[in-house]
Amino acid sequence: MFFAMSTFVPAAAPMMNRAALDALFEYFSSPGHGRTWNGLDALYSIQYYGTIPDFVRDKEGIAFIQGMKKAVEDNQP
Repeated sequence: MFFAMSTFVPAAAPMMNRAALDALFEYFSSPGHGRTWNGLDALYSIQYYGTIPDFVRDKEGIAFIQGMKKAVEDNQP
């Protein structure tokens, strides 16, 4: 099953505040949420997906989504 939800971060305040970050990571580390994903000892995963509109070629839309992943992974140890 696939289920997705979104939280939009406004341009006026582009960073999550400390309280939101603390609450998110406290939730991740609470009992019942620690799992191993496909043999990886991961705290959480980031999913990159998007809807490619008709006026954008599939190849360009896929490259944009791949770019999101690269932007994170190239800047995260």
